[in-house]
Amino acid sequence: MATAATKRGRGRPPLGRDEKLAGQIKAMVAMGLTDLEISTVIPMAPQTVRKYYMAELQAGPPEANMRVAQSLFRMATDATKPNVIAAIFWLKCRAHWRERDEDIGKKEVADLLARVSEKGSDWEKLLK
Repeated sequence: MATAATKRGRGRPPLGRDEKLAGQIKAMVAMGLTDLEISTVIPMAPQTVRKYYMAELQAGPPEANMRVAQSLFRMATDATKPNVIAAIFWLKCRAHWRERDEDIGKKEVADLLARVSEKGSDWEKLLK
């Protein structure tokens, strides 16, 4: 007769959360893998990955972006050897700098004219 310790129900035993696996999943999602791709790497159904590791799936990308941004910022602002390319990239992305060598389109011209059309006219005094 089977004892309670050896008796098992049907199907697989329930999984659970594994902290080592959680770190691996967080690293994979930080590198851009989806939950479907992660479930291919570790033999686990995508639903199970989402069930037990949703926090890692959500936190991985923003934390990776933060680490890259910190690294880029350090390179751009290094006092001894600043990285000019990193500084330019940062300013284009964060400060909306752009090069004006290229032609601007009709919509940009119309927008620019709309913003400065009152300059030097009677409207300028009324709008201030």
